[in-house]
Amino acid sequence: MVENQEVLSNEDAWKTEAAGVIQDIQQHVQKICISETIQSTNQCIYLNVTTMEGIQCCVELSASGFRIVGSADNNEAELPNRHFETPYALLNHISPSYSISFGNLLLKKLEHLPTQDNDSDPSV
Repeated sequence: MVENQEVLSNEDAWKTEAAGVIQDIQQHVQKICISETIQSTNQCIYLNVTTMEGIQCCVELSASGFRIVGSADNNEAELPNRHFETPYALLNHISPSYSISFGNLLLKKLEHLPTQDNDSDPSV
């Protein structure tokens, strides 16, 4: 069976994609960065991730999603793992602390929303 792989115009497109992922989840992990050892291609890029629990893994980001390929930084041992559609689904699967961290961030954001005061609303 041949997998349908999306090919981006160049490696820099995957680096841009990876930068967005890093920005989205960096506060929910100890460390996340693009692997400087494993060469990215026009089909994928590799990220080194250390969870809040200190678990290290190397994650492949491709058109198929996110997949753990190694149990240490810069390791692509091609572990037989499933693909996750989002980095959040991957973290939810491997890091119990991710759910807590995400929930705490959400609470902080909700606390900063302006409260709606019905007394000052002329339509009520």
